[in-house]
This record gives sequence, structure tokens and C-alpha cells, in this order.
Amino acid sequence: MLDPLGSIEDWVNGLLEGVLNSAWGLVHAAFYSTGLTDAQWSAATFFTNRFVAVLASATVAVAAFQIIKLMIAGRSKEVLTPVVALVAAWPATATAVWLAVRTTGAVDRLVMAMLKSQSGPTAIETIYRTFAGAEDASSISGPTVDTNTTAQNIIVFALLALIVWLVSLVLTIVLEFRNFALLVLIAFAPVAWMLLPAETTRSWIRTWTQMTVGLILAKPVAAGMLMLSGELINATADDGWGAMLTGLVGIIVTSFSPAATLALVRFAGVSPAAEGDAAINSGLASTKRNASGAMRTTTRLLARR
Repeated sequence: MLDPLGSIEDWVNGLLEGVLNSAWGLVHAAFYSTGLTDAQWSAATFFTNRFVAVLASATVAVAAFQIIKLMIAGRSKEVLTPVVALVAAWPATATAVWLAVRTTGAVDRLVMAMLKSQSGPTAIETIYRTFAGAEDASSISGPTVDTNTTAQNIIVFALLALIVWLVSLVLTIVLEFRNFALLVLIAFAPVAWMLLPAETTRSWIRTWTQMTVGLILAKPVAAGMLMLSGELINATADDGWGAMLTGLVGIIVTSFSPAATLALVRFAGVSPAAEGDAAINSGLASTKRNASGAMRTTTRLLARR
């Protein structure tokens, strides 16, 4: 005899399994399979070189304008400051881009090493198997659904699976945005760094640095949130709703962690960045004083001859 209730329950169980496997696949791919490749870095640095070529003349023009302005104001001793900034513009741009690319690659490899587990399931698998109610973690590549789920709870679990899928999608999009934003920052790095002779645009360097550092750190911070959630689930005595709610909260917090990381870097970077600007200005002033002293000494020696 046909059992319509059993057929509906089997259909919902299958749908639930597909939704959870899809959510697991999204987050797994975001941390393991969507790292920035050499081809993507090459495309970004291609635009970097183009912007350097375009802004090279603008850098010279800004430096010339600064020199003329200082000469008209009778501050000829400060002429060396824009000259030094002009010479340092391209090396500073190349160094900043190289450091950002290398650091991002190293951090992404560190994240994959953090999430890997030598024994037992990884943090991602622990969280999503908790939603699925799987008991055997070694026999599956992703989460599966506990077929003993009762009909009374199947709707609740289906709603939970939908929420988990939506949050997982948000987390994946956020991490993809992080990768794309890093490529954009690399491509437009000369806009911030090549106009070094202009004092009014040096704040752009601070903004570029803070955003780049924040985006680089966003992925390991998110991975750390997932690892913490996995450990909390393992430490939870309740294998039911307590563990599932812990996992859900962990994914939600992980989704917002990149934004929190950016805000923290911007907050913590205000004082160091200001000190860095002061150090740059002090270094340029020191170079100017030393060069001016050398010029005066040379002038006196020539006059004695």
C-alpha cells in the first residue's frame, strides 16, 4: 500500500541533503578552491603597469609644480623634497605591489594549512555534519542527512537547512569579494603611490595600505572563526540543537568577520599610519638638510679656490 507521508518525508530528506551538501560545497570552495591564481595576479599587475605608464608624466608634472611653488615662495632649500619623492615613487609602488601579492599568497596557503586536519574531520566538515546529524565522519566527503529524522521535526530542519545555505552563500560571496577587491587594489596601486610628490595625496597611501592589510587578514580571521566554532561544537555536550545553533552562530559571525577585520585595521592603523607619515616627512627633511649642507660646503670650497 502506498504511504504518501513516507514518500513526502523521503522527498524532504533528499532535498535537505542536497541543500546541506550545496552549502558545504560553497564554503569549502571559498576556502580551498577559490584562491587567487597567477593568471589573476598577472591580469591585475598588467593594469598596474598601464597606470604607472599613464601616471608617470603626472608624477613629473606634480613634482615640477611643487618645485616651482617652493622656488616662488623663496623656499629653495626644500626643493629636494619633491625631487626625492619623484625618484622614490616608482620603487615604492613596485615594492608595495610585490609585498601585497606575496603576502596574500602566503596567507592563503596558511589558511588552507590551518583548516586541514591530520586526524578526523576539518572544522568545516564538523560544522556541516552537525547540521546534517551525521554520526560517521570518515565515510563521507561532505555532510549527509540522518535518515532517522522524525516527521515532526523535518520542517524545522528544512528551515534550518535553508538558513544555513543562505548564510553559507553570503560567506562565499564575501570571500569572493575579498579576492576581487585585492585585485582591484593591486591594479589601482599606482593611483595612490605614484603621486608621492603631492603632499595632499599621501593620505591615499595610508588608505590603500589599510584596505589591503584588512582584506589580506580577512580570510585567516574567518578561518579562525570556523575553527573556533568547530571546537565549540566538539566541546558541546548536547549533540542536538545546542551544537547546531553553535554552528549556525559560528557561520553568521564568520560572514561578518571580514567587515569587522577591515574596521579594526582602520581603527588600529590611524596612529601608526600618522607616525609613518611623520617618519617619511622627517626622512625627506633630513635628506634635504644633508644635501643642502653638502651644497653649502662645496660652494665655500669652490669660493676659496
